[in-house]
Amino acid sequence: MTSGMRTSRATLVAVALLAATVAGRPVGAQDDGFDDLQVSPAGAVVQPQVRIAQARAAATSFDLTLFGNLGNAASARTRAETLLRIQVDEVDRVARLTKVQRRRLELAGRGDLRRFFGRVEEKRKEYALLQDRQKLSEFLQELRTLGAEYEAGLFGPGSIFARAVATILGPEQAARRDADIAGRGLYRLNARALAVVASLDETVGLTAEQRARLATLIVEETRLPEAGKTDDNLVVMCQLARMPPARLRAGLSDIQWRLLSYQLDHARSYEPILKKLGLLPDGPPLEARGVADPSSPKAGVTPNDATSK
Repeated sequence: MTSGMRTSRATLVAVALLAATVAGRPVGAQDDGFDDLQVSPAGAVVQPQVRIAQARAAATSFDLTLFGNLGNAASARTRAETLLRIQVDEVDRVARLTKVQRRRLELAGRGDLRRFFGRVEEKRKEYALLQDRQKLSEFLQELRTLGAEYEAGLFGPGSIFARAVATILGPEQAARRDADIAGRGLYRLNARALAVVASLDETVGLTAEQRARLATLIVEETRLPEAGKTDDNLVVMCQLARMPPARLRAGLSDIQWRLLSYQLDHARSYEPILKKLGLLPDGPPLEARGVADPSSPKAGVTPNDATSK
C-alpha cells in the first residue's frame, strides 16, 4: 500500500469517526431512551433515522480502521484462522509433527485468536462510550496500533503459538525448522530487496546503476522479522531510514534525495509501532547466522536482477 493510500484511508476514517460522535453523546451509550424517540402523526413511536445512521457509521469506521478492506471483525477472524492452518501446516511440513503436537499447536493458535479479538471487542466498547472528541485522535492511534498488530500476524514472536512451537518440538525437529527458516529468510530478503527498489523507482526515478546499488545495500544491511507475517517493505524501509544519510544519498541527485527522504520519513513514522510489535530485527548479518553470503551469484541479488523491471 502506498503512502498516499495509507494517508487517504486514515483521513477518511478520522472524518467518519468524528461524524459518528457529532450527536454529543457516544453511539451505543445507555440512557432512558425517551429523548431519542419521536411520535409520528398517528401516535406511533419511531426511532430517528439519524441515530441509526450514526450507529452504522460508527461500526463501519471502527472496523475500517482496524481491518481495512477486510471489512469487519468476522472476515478478519476468518482470515486469521486460515493463516493459523497455514502456519501449522508449515511447521508440520518441516518438523513432521505427531498428531498430539499438531493438536497442541492448533490450540495455542486459537488462544492467540481469542486474546486478540477479545481486545478488539474491548476497544469497541471503549469507542461506544467515547464522549470527549479531544480524545478521538489518541483513540485512533490505539486502533492503528492494534490494526498493525493484526497485519503483522498474530502468531509471531511472543505469541502463544510461537511459545508452543519452541516447547513441543524435539531437538531434531527444531534443527530442521531452524535450517528451513534460515534458507527461506535469505530468499525473502532477496525478493524483498527487488520489491522495495521497484517501489522506490516509481517515485524516485532511479538509474540502472542506482537500482543495483540500492538492492545490494538492502541485502547486506537489512534484516527481515522471523515471523514473516508483516509488511516486509515497511520493515526494510524503516531500517534504511536508520542508516547514515550519506550512505543512501551517494549517487543520487538533489531531487532524487528529496523524494527518497519523503519515503524514509513516512516509514520512520511507523517505527514506534513496529518496535512495539518486535518487528525491527537487530540481529547479526545473515552469513554470521550460517546462511550463504547474499552477495554470491547463487544466493544474492545481481545487478541484472536489480535492474530488471
